[in-house]
Amino acid sequence: FLLQWQFEGFSGTSTEIKVNTVTLKDNGQNDEPYGVKMQRLEVQIVSDLLRAADFLKEDERAIKLLMFDETAPPTVQIFEGYVIGEDMKDEYQDGIRTIQIQHTDGLELLKNTPYADATGTRYKGAETIVRILGKCLEKTGIELDLSVVFDTKRDSQSLSGTVASLGTNKLNQRKFNEMTCFEILNEIATTLNSQLFQEDGKWWFIH
Repeated sequence: FLLQWQFEGFSGTSTEIKVNTVTLKDNGQNDEPYGVKMQRLEVQIVSDLLRAADFLKEDERAIKLLMFDETAPPTVQIFEGYVIGEDMKDEYQDGIRTIQIQHTDGLELLKNTPYADATGTRYKGAETIVRILGKCLEKTGIELDLSVVFDTKRDSQSLSGTVASLGTNKLNQRKFNEMTCFEILNEIATTLNSQLFQEDGKWWFIH
């Protein structure tokens, strides 16, 4: 895998390193059948040149990670997220330094993010469900496409019309005035018996 780290909003050449093994772990309420499925990526790096402190925030700027699968061409992005500073550590064993770094997919950051514009003004008026999902996901700062999929393999298709029309059905945004972006995403997903998660470089909303 090819890993790239950069400060959020940075343009230029990213710090790159290749690793053989990474671990993607469930995080949060992933035991529930529906709702938001948060994930964390655990990376272990063996290096005499790097330290865990090299991946800490600087001037309150978040450090973003992009992970690419290079096992076969073309190279494919499979994860994008942020370094979690409190979960980093250096370990020494037999004179070898191993850096362990945790990354969040960004969804858990939405737990403290209000559903509001850049000025802090709460949204109002009617908006499509897909656009509401998009507004919430934009708050992660991770720019990925959103794919809405109806799983035809499931026995029940009672919600097929609802899921297929997420781009046209509208909700009054005032109902979300007291909710965080995470709560909104989770409510929409659970109400529609669906899952929302990041995979293969995309956000997925699957019923």
